[in-house]
Amino acid sequence: MADRDHAIPKAGTVHLASIGGGPGSDFLGFLKFYSLSSYSKISIISNSFDKDSCWSFCWHKVFEEAHRCSSSTTGCIALSTTFHMLDVCDTKSTTRFADFTNSDVFTMIYFMSEVFYAKNDANHFFSYLFENIKKDSVVLFIDNKTPKYRNWFDSYIGKNNYDVLISGEDRWFPPTDEEKTTLGDYLKMFEKPKIQSEIAYRVARKL
Repeated sequence: MADRDHAIPKAGTVHLASIGGGPGSDFLGFLKFYSLSSYSKISIISNSFDKDSCWSFCWHKVFEEAHRCSSSTTGCIALSTTFHMLDVCDTKSTTRFADFTNSDVFTMIYFMSEVFYAKNDANHFFSYLFENIKKDSVVLFIDNKTPKYRNWFDSYIGKNNYDVLISGEDRWFPPTDEEKTTLGDYLKMFEKPKIQSEIAYRVARKL
């Protein structure tokens, strides 16, 4: 089992591909991590893939805010953020995704549980993805603790020559600097924002 410090790139430009990336939370999480880290300045090129086109409207705001925050730090700079429509249950999705298999980091945050009901249809995409991710790229999986979701992920990395760097299940609590009041006027849209969750997580590197 590797230490977290060896799990992700620590210098240069990082190409991030977020599968089921929705509003950009995966990208913002990486931006925050690097901005608070002691690594040399990191640049992120982010591509987010999601079936719901409604998320695309917020991406220019995500980039605008991310650029504003990162421009005052020495930890990270966001070079670009791009939203792509992608339905992993469509057999043509592998063609649309082919140019992005050379990304450095792939994220699947609460996504495999989202499409588990259609796992047979999604199998074509995931089989292609895990087989064609370039050597030394890293996949980050975070999802509900329910065994069937993590077992589904594990089945793909088990068949495609991955080294599991980090693995576990835990009750997750957000850090103290993330307060629900930050949502401002948007807070009223949520009856009760999730403040903790039971998660399974994996970080795996393609060999």
